[in-house]
Amino acid sequence: MNSVTDDRKNAEINCICKISEIMASTKDFKDVVCQVLDILPDGFQFPSITCIRIMINGKEFKTSHFKITPWKLSCSCTCSGSEVISVEVFYMEERPEAYEGPFLSGEKTMLFSVCNSLKSLYEKEVILRDYREIEEKCKVFMENALDGMMVLDFKGKILLFNMALIRMFEVDDSEISMGHNILEYLCEEYKLKAIKDQLNVMRGKGGYLSTYKVRSRKGREFWVEGLGTKIIYKGSIANIVVIRDVTERIVAEEKLKVYRQSINKLVQECTIDISSANEKLKEDMKIWQHINHILVFEKNKLSEYLGNIGVMVVVLGQDGHVSSINKKGCELLGYNEHGIVGQDWTAVFVPENFRDYARNVLLKCLSNNCVGRSENPVLTYDGSNRLISWTNVPLVDEKKNVIGVISTGEDVTDLRQSQEALYQYVDDLKSSNEFKVLFIDILRHDLLNPATIIKGYSELLLERIDTDEEKAIVEKIYYQNENLIQIINTASKLGRLESTDMISFEEFDLLNLLRKVSSGFLPLLEEKGMTLEYPAEGIYPADVNPLIEEAFSNLISNAIKFSPNGGRLVLGIEDEDTSWKVMFTDFGMGISDENKDAIFRRFKQVSTQGTKGSGLGLAIVKKIVELHHGEVGVYDNPSGSGAVFWIKVNKKQSV
Repeated sequence: MNSVTDDRKNAEINCICKISEIMASTKDFKDVVCQVLDILPDGFQFPSITCIRIMINGKEFKTSHFKITPWKLSCSCTCSGSEVISVEVFYMEERPEAYEGPFLSGEKTMLFSVCNSLKSLYEKEVILRDYREIEEKCKVFMENALDGMMVLDFKGKILLFNMALIRMFEVDDSEISMGHNILEYLCEEYKLKAIKDQLNVMRGKGGYLSTYKVRSRKGREFWVEGLGTKIIYKGSIANIVVIRDVTERIVAEEKLKVYRQSINKLVQECTIDISSANEKLKEDMKIWQHINHILVFEKNKLSEYLGNIGVMVVVLGQDGHVSSINKKGCELLGYNEHGIVGQDWTAVFVPENFRDYARNVLLKCLSNNCVGRSENPVLTYDGSNRLISWTNVPLVDEKKNVIGVISTGEDVTDLRQSQEALYQYVDDLKSSNEFKVLFIDILRHDLLNPATIIKGYSELLLERIDTDEEKAIVEKIYYQNENLIQIINTASKLGRLESTDMISFEEFDLLNLLRKVSSGFLPLLEEKGMTLEYPAEGIYPADVNPLIEEAFSNLISNAIKFSPNGGRLVLGIEDEDTSWKVMFTDFGMGISDENKDAIFRRFKQVSTQGTKGSGLGLAIVKKIVELHHGEVGVYDNPSGSGAVFWIKVNKKQSV
């Protein structure tokens, strides 16, 4: 009964482990679900009559022979949101009920674990999909913006370049400028200023408008006004800059300056006729009105831009009351502009437990000791909280006196929730790995106990039995039990090894190792009347771990087991440039093409002339070779019968 229970536990755990490996290595979620459908039946008592159906947010996945029957086991869970994941298992035929029904408690636990793993993977898929959609919307916004927009790293390298900027800088294609430095477009006297502005943005002091003189690809010089803000772009900190051509305004301001100087000169010299001066003044007024018209137009364009920008912009006075808020801010808070302007910001729109923090940030900004970045929630009209990441900039007058604060806020509520979900997912994976290690320790302990008892009784019987026939039988039991103990210890050790970081490598001569390992099989070779050949000569230095001996031993044992009496076993080594290819050639029945890959999977058994393996030996070989960054495989013996198993391991690296 204990053996059956252990087999069931083994099947369930192996099923969970395989599914965990698939979820960790497969990128496409649909492929993961399809592979889970293939593997999950192996974890139940009667795989051949087991069919599975998985429902994810209304979409159905099922095995090819699926049908609904009265013998059902199901599990479901709800993801963040309204999506529901359910896994249903049906037996297509009736089976005698066990002590806890047609499905065992371990199978129910296994199904619950698989369902929860699918839930975590699906939620991760949804998060990644939402992130890609947001990134795509940002790209569309930039491409359709009337103003020039670019993303720079903090060395000035251009990472993104929209169509408006392509036209402004007179380049044929954005790819021409992608990767170039923005300093290439700046006139020499403005390069140092641009570098300083970049540093200010990097330190969180962005938000000031700066004016630069630039040169297009065709040599046209003109004036632009840029506003830089620090952002996260493709996982790194970057500077998004909005650029507007202000040449017309600069020229108008220069003209105004010249005309003002001219007027002052006329007044000071008092040599020009008053009537002529009045005429000149009228002329100047027309120019001023034209300039004023341009300035009003530019101001309206800026207001329109702030109204349509995708972040909240709030302007607070010295008393902490709202003097202005953009359209996005009204939408986020759920009020119209009249319901917000004039209100005490911290008293009305900040939750009570964050008000002291918000007031402290405001006071520091008003004292010109600005807190560039801050984060606190806001209260919306419906009473809910939204977490906002703020960029705070002092508002100053023409005398550089601080008269208020401009705060730009981005809603990061959903982002923080997504981060928490990812952290929880990582914790779940760590717990799963700890459970695997615990299971391996328990399995080794429970298997070694009876094996050790068998060893003790075998030794006792060998001392007491006198007849040769009985002694030969007990000796076979003893040696097979020794082999079992070795397999348990090796499998337990390999189960704990996750990467080459956990084992050490040293230099060994592969031919000496082959001779050492094969010498232990001489009695078995003599018993079957087989010959052992070593065509290789010389020294074959390689960087390996002593575990490689276990791989050699399994392949030699496998070759002897499946070879006929009186056969041959050839152990050879070939030079493969940076690696050695170790070959184990037998002259038995060989391996069919459809089984050449399958035999290296755990518990895959192939029967040849009534001889069967455990399905574990070749899987252990594959695991050991993978830990050595090597390869393993099999092909037909060119002589016409038998098979050639081979291993590739790295040569000794010269210092």
